[in-house]
Amino acid sequence: MKALLSISLSVLLLLQTVNFGVADLLRLNGLVEHVQLHSKSYGDSFFEFLTKHYGSSKKDHLTAHDGHEDLPFNHDAAKATINIYVVGEPQIFQLATPPVLHPQVSCFYTNSYTSQTPGKIFQPPIYA
Repeated sequence: MKALLSISLSVLLLLQTVNFGVADLLRLNGLVEHVQLHSKSYGDSFFEFLTKHYGSSKKDHLTAHDGHEDLPFNHDAAKATINIYVVGEPQIFQLATPPVLHPQVSCFYTNSYTSQTPGKIFQPPIYA
């Protein structure tokens, strides 16, 4: 179940990334009809059709006949994004730290380890 959910979310993310929506899915029927029209009228193959409608010949072919408004993937939403990079001189920020007038020791170490055995292993003999 987790795998199915992750695969479906990945496919959804991929389709949204390439700007493929439900409206494009509904217009696929118009795409098939327009491909058949080009095949019968102009003798175009599918790759020639793609070149005329989505490739380099798109501007020349738009005025040839009607029916181009029903084709999917004709939205220009991706052209609305403009990235501007401004490269200038780097600004150097100097942080002013106040001087320490009376330094104080903030670490007090106390040995909390105690042993039950005597401190040294070898001790001198004790004379009474």
